[in-house]
Order: sequence, then C-alpha cells, then structure tokens
Amino acid sequence: MRVYKVHTNYSKLVDAELGPFSTHVHECLTGNTNFTLAEGDLTTLSTNITNYTELFDKLNANGMRTNTIAKNDARQVLIENLRVLATTVNLQAYNQNEKLQSSGFTLNKQPETIQEYPAPIGIKVWQGNNSGTIHAQVPPNSACELYVFYYTDDATITDPTQMKQIISKKSKVEITGLTTGTTYTITAAYRGSSPKVNYANFVTIIAP
Repeated sequence: MRVYKVHTNYSKLVDAELGPFSTHVHECLTGNTNFTLAEGDLTTLSTNITNYTELFDKLNANGMRTNTIAKNDARQVLIENLRVLATTVNLQAYNQNEKLQSSGFTLNKQPETIQEYPAPIGIKVWQGNNSGTIHAQVPPNSACELYVFYYTDDATITDPTQMKQIISKKSKVEITGLTTGTTYTITAAYRGSSPKVNYANFVTIIAP
C-alpha cells in the first residue's frame, strides 16, 4: 500500500535553513486543530529553535565561529525534535494531504510504501519503586518509528484507541500518576505510518 506523508528526516537542511524552517513548522502547528500534541511539545520545539538559532548567529569579533561543537549539538537536538513531531503528524493525518500540508512539514512528492508492523510479543509490566508508578516494556523493533503504550483503569474498555497513551522512542516506559491499589490494563504497539495497528496481548497489574 502506498500513501502520502511528510518527510521526517531534515538532516540535509543547511545550517542557515534549519532555524527558519523549524520556526515555520512551529507557527503552523500552533493552534492547529488537525493535530493533538502532547503538552509541552511546542514549548520544547520553541526552546530548541532558540538554542540553535542563538548558537548559529553567535560569531566572535572577527566574524569567526568558535562554538562549532555546541552549534552542531543543538542542530542534532532540533533535527531529532522535528523527526518525532513529523512522525506524529504522519500518524494523526494519515494520507490526508490538506492536513499534512497544514503542519508546515515538507510533503513527499510521491507516495511511499509503508510497512505494517507485527504485534509486540511478550509485553512485560512491573510495579515501580514509587507509589502510582508502573513500568512497561516490549521487545525492541529497530524497524518501527515509535512505540505506543496504552493503559486504562476501566475494565470495560477493550479498544486501545480509547485508552490513555504514551508515545516513546524507546521500548520501555514509566507510567506515573496512577492510583495506588487500582488495577490497570496495559497493551502496546509498534507504530509507523501504517493505519493498520497490531496490539500486544492485554496484561493487568495493580498500581503500587
């Protein structure tokens, strides 16, 4: 199956282009009702843009750069930030050109072949050291773009899309703010741009 989506890799942008492009994305996503971003996502992007731009603009009295390492480090942080946000955009605006364009990210000129990921096998959950904390982990999958963990304390909910979600670049997450003594149902999935999602077996655990 082939679909349209936005680019997620912006490492080829030259230094002078990265700041303005990132600012454009920030402006397009601010107040954009086509997407539901996690709290603080745009604040983090703004901070990363500022950090990079200030380092890029900083030259010594002779017009020479003396902060190349710091500038390059900030560049990598910003590029990774864009990658994660672009992946989220692709997930939430699957093959919808108008929504994808509204994000400010660059659309692929041709549809891309997308991969369906299998369900994670062997999801593990265990109580954390702190009250209201649970850890969840699935086997790593180097091919997937993100790991999504789903959890709920409502035993009547059987659809993971109706559960609370944690989106992570890592195969292990910590779930906090849970109610001590309450039983939670947890599952997970490997995610990319495919609309087909295969979920791990549901597991239950009591929050400490």
